[in-house]
Amino acid sequence: MADPVRTMPPGMGGGIPFFGEGLTFEEALSRRQLLKVGAMLAGSAALAACGGSSSAAGNATVNVLSNLSGSADEKKALQDVIDAYNKSGKKAEVSTIDHQAYQANFAQYVGASNPKDVLLWFCGERLRFFASKGLLADLSDVWGSLAGLNQTMKDLVTYQGKQYGVTTDVYPWGLWYRKSIFQQHGYTVPKTWQQLLDLCNTMKKDGLTPFAQGDKEGWPLGGTFDYLDLRINGYQFHIDLMGGKGSWLDPKVTKVFDAWRQLIQFYPAGVTAIGFQDGVAPMEKGQAGMTVFGTNLLPALSAATVDDYDLVPFPNVDPAIPDGTDAPTDCWIVPAKSTNVSGAKDICKFVVDPKQNLPYATGQGYLPTNSQADVSGLKPILKTAYQLIQNTKGGLTQFFDRDSPPSFSADALKAIQGFVNNPTASNAQDTMKQLDTLSKAAANS
Repeated sequence: MADPVRTMPPGMGGGIPFFGEGLTFEEALSRRQLLKVGAMLAGSAALAACGGSSSAAGNATVNVLSNLSGSADEKKALQDVIDAYNKSGKKAEVSTIDHQAYQANFAQYVGASNPKDVLLWFCGERLRFFASKGLLADLSDVWGSLAGLNQTMKDLVTYQGKQYGVTTDVYPWGLWYRKSIFQQHGYTVPKTWQQLLDLCNTMKKDGLTPFAQGDKEGWPLGGTFDYLDLRINGYQFHIDLMGGKGSWLDPKVTKVFDAWRQLIQFYPAGVTAIGFQDGVAPMEKGQAGMTVFGTNLLPALSAATVDDYDLVPFPNVDPAIPDGTDAPTDCWIVPAKSTNVSGAKDICKFVVDPKQNLPYATGQGYLPTNSQADVSGLKPILKTAYQLIQNTKGGLTQFFDRDSPPSFSADALKAIQGFVNNPTASNAQDTMKQLDTLSKAAANS
């Protein structure tokens, strides 16, 4: 089968600004603004327009509200699910809203007095925030009848022991390298932190840039922080830290920045002024050895080189800590005020059936969440990425910005850029203090 891939459009999250070069989700919606939304919902004509008036009780039509407006492929991926559902003798309809508008107004869509029955959204902190406000329907009974979605996927939509969404598509981050370059120089893929540092030194001696990175957009290096914290401190510490439950002044965080300081010396000069697509260019030319990125890197690779790339887990730092994976994951959710919850639950089950889940996810350029999906027709690199997700034992994180409060992550990523530009021990401490202040402010906003 076809296996289209694409760059995530502006607004998809998972490390990408929700409004491209404009406002991010973090800048557009603070926690205080979101809390005010509930008081503004009732009686708003604009909100009534967003709600699904055809979803009245007794009407079997399931109304799905989509943000997949970026390409014909992703629109078709969703429409094919809707068409297949309708062919089964049931009825569903989809409405699509421009992605940027969807992000800016999502709180209104999910909290409307007469909402659509199913909304497309993001897992992790993005989902739990709205679940904590009582705006999402409990889908725990749906999970009781699902096959092929493992505990890791379940955890991504769980809040206080209940499930509030079904995971539909995912893409992992990891360590990329060119197989031909490794073969040419006799390099071995690093599995430990020391092996990684040793390899970087060897590559530098061989005239290669060890890491091809670009962080002009302000989000790509967030994935490297995620992995260092996951490998040094583990999943729960990382999730607590990003969610505002931990302290950025903890000595454990110092260990993360100390490790990162060892790695930054192997980045290209001016890394924060290089766009991520330009950042990978040296790898394309055979001038760089590795990069840390997600499978959304694929559209930046040429057809002539794409099969020469491989993706492996980020090297282990502490062997006692299970290797978690940074893997932004999308989901379908049901507003608490939906008038057709039973129909919404039914189509949520349908979209994660392995036969539907595979074309729906790959049609958007992502990977299926269902472990029973037949991925034999995918490119080798995507098969590898799929197995990386399925084999993860240390939990799936959602990327720096998805795992943290909206009012924290935008400024936090800017602070990290400042550290990368000046990776001294003293600046690391200053950056940690800045991040701790931002985290506390977000918790109190």
